[in-house]
Amino acid sequence: MRTGTTSLIVVLAGALAACGKAFSDGTPPDEGSDARVSDDARESDASPNDGFPNDESIDGDPPLDGTVGDERGLDAFERDIVRDGARMDSSVADTGPSDGTVPDDVGVGADGADTSLIDASMGDGAGVDGHCAAETDQAFCVRLGKNCETVSGNDNCAVPRNVNCGSCTGGTACVDRVCKIPVCSSFTFSSAVFAPFSLTGTSDFAIATSARGESILYGQSAAPDCSMVVTYLADEITPGSRTYTSRSISAWLDAHVLAAQALTGDGLTLISLSRDYKSFQLSHRSALQLLDFDAPSTIDFKAVNAMLAGTTALFRGGVISADGLEFCYTLFGGGAAIDGIHCSKRMATSSRFSTGTRLIGVDGSYTDVTGISSDRLTLFVFKSWAGFVFTRSSTTAEFSNPNAPNPPPQLAGFQHKPLADCATLLATEAVAGGCVSQDVVFQTRR
Repeated sequence: MRTGTTSLIVVLAGALAACGKAFSDGTPPDEGSDARVSDDARESDASPNDGFPNDESIDGDPPLDGTVGDERGLDAFERDIVRDGARMDSSVADTGPSDGTVPDDVGVGADGADTSLIDASMGDGAGVDGHCAAETDQAFCVRLGKNCETVSGNDNCAVPRNVNCGSCTGGTACVDRVCKIPVCSSFTFSSAVFAPFSLTGTSDFAIATSARGESILYGQSAAPDCSMVVTYLADEITPGSRTYTSRSISAWLDAHVLAAQALTGDGLTLISLSRDYKSFQLSHRSALQLLDFDAPSTIDFKAVNAMLAGTTALFRGGVISADGLEFCYTLFGGGAAIDGIHCSKRMATSSRFSTGTRLIGVDGSYTDVTGISSDRLTLFVFKSWAGFVFTRSSTTAEFSNPNAPNPPPQLAGFQHKPLADCATLLATEAVAGGCVSQDVVFQTRR
């Protein structure tokens, strides 16, 4: 009897030492298995077929770890560790080390049997094992707010999808995969000379406008040859009043050897072209009514400017959409393969413009692009001192002549710059002919 008692004490001491290690430093005594002593006093779980399915630790003895309701086990709610290893303790949800599940939390029931708490696939959003129910194509399009063309993105299960969200009807066009009525819905305008920008005996011409016309760039050049141009930036005194304060920026342009080309939609960024016609640059000012432009930068146009590398081509013109996402310009002098009007896009105003694509639908007889509508569906171009219009049905499509096979719509005057709603255009007209008869005009849609 004394010998038997000593053996029992040794077994109890070993079990308590293992239990103490598991709960004192947080490290399971046997990684990948239950942190409890098996029914036969060995360190690992007994096999399911050993006749002790409930993993009795010390046969029939009271619990040694103080766990309430645990009549026979030592491992109250110990966690599986290391890659969700295969278990031998009857957890029904465990399928092996490669099953992609989070480690089991295993509880001990009143009878000492392990009970699996949750063994869900990671990321499937379910409380138990299962898979995400993928949304329909229609739901995918509605959730992303798109209703035309192919849309790419992650669905509700975070799976990449390419879904055809439909096409536009009823006179609408696809703008960034949303059907909208084009802002330039007709091309019949009446003109009125804007006297503050138009002086007798000078060449007065439109250069650029902001989205709502609160800032306007225009030039003036005195007779007789109209060669000495003074460039003005005019800001509205009161929004919508059409009364402006004009300030010359010629000194700033001369200092940086630039020619003004365009304004961004808010009127705060000036886009210019180097006077050697080789690079587009931009400069920012802090507010309307100020001329505190920072140093010109080419960074946004790095890919565009690189198009001239290894060629004899030069740039001309330069217009930007009101949202700042599309920039169009002309290449000339480089040969038939690259000469023509090009457009470049970017995903956000914080990004750089991509390498431009030459417009195939606008032939080379149209030498300059003078404006682009705020929805990027209408392009205004120049040819032989006249203005013309090309359109497209989607911001991903090619511009084309809406009157084909007849000539495209022609507008009075030239150098047309649409305001955001396209109900008003800033333009140049020369009713009597000759540079000194050129005036800045506002054209209103009829």
